[in-house]
Amino acid sequence: MTLALLLLVSCAGRPAPLAPAATQSPQGLDSELATRGSAAERTVRTPASLVVLYSAEEGGSLVPCGCDKKPMGGLARAGAYVQALRAANPELPVLALNAGGWLDPGRALDGGTRPEAAVRNRWMGQGLVGLGFAGLNLAASDMAGLPPDQVEQLPLLSSSVAHPGVEGSRILDAGELRVGVVGIAAPGPAWMAPPGWTVPDAGQAAASIAALRPQVDLLILLAHDSSDAARQLALDGGIDLVIEADDYREQWPPFRVGEALWVRAHGQGTRLGELRLVLDQGRITKALDRTIVLDEGIDEEPAMRALVRQAEAEAVDVERATYGRPLR
Repeated sequence: MTLALLLLVSCAGRPAPLAPAATQSPQGLDSELATRGSAAERTVRTPASLVVLYSAEEGGSLVPCGCDKKPMGGLARAGAYVQALRAANPELPVLALNAGGWLDPGRALDGGTRPEAAVRNRWMGQGLVGLGFAGLNLAASDMAGLPPDQVEQLPLLSSSVAHPGVEGSRILDAGELRVGVVGIAAPGPAWMAPPGWTVPDAGQAAASIAALRPQVDLLILLAHDSSDAARQLALDGGIDLVIEADDYREQWPPFRVGEALWVRAHGQGTRLGELRLVLDQGRITKALDRTIVLDEGIDEEPAMRALVRQAEAEAVDVERATYGRPLR
């Protein structure tokens, strides 16, 4: 009874997501769901100036989700699609970004990360970099689960936390385009904040956007659990694209807030977003937002499959040593 009441209170206290109806007309914005065929068969060759791949909220899970029926997701399937996309569009620049929630906070009773979660988190960071992700936004759960020795090794960014090795923004090259990326996230509960991590002032993201804007052709905001803050930043101007993550399980069509294009990443990493952008004089004039369902129809990319198998074997060994049996 107590658990049910807590769930009701939690659901009742969650604000409704920003709705497309409250934004500008989606003229020139299209979306589609890719659910059939192999990875190669789900690719398209529609004209684009830039392809932005995006994901979020894998929660440290390297393999397809543990659903009984039709498990989806997994780094190896994502790897197969990324490989097929690049093969089908060799002339197009591809930029891969994660909006946050990619690690498992995995807290144990002593306040540290559970040992098996720490193993999977370490491999998750390596896997995302192996897939070509050039920017990883830090959510509160990522701060809690991030292996300390990976801070300097991964392309981390966040204007919502301050820590050595974590940049508030990044400038990335995508073909002939210079792309600025800024990350924000909600602070999360106090127990998720590791020692030494501090929260900068609220204007840090706005300052990063203002500093980046003259230096880049395109500016992208990654926002985790920060819809209101992202909306205000978009209305203030200077942002071309917002990629938002907040445990979304349905498909949202792209829309605009102010001049900014806005898309939403699918929760749990079960689907990969592919945003095909057409730019004209520095502005996004057309966009095709494709949702790639990572189901059993997509084969696993061999190198990423080997990485996942090694990671899972190490995690299972740790589970046996710690708990006496595998947990999955």
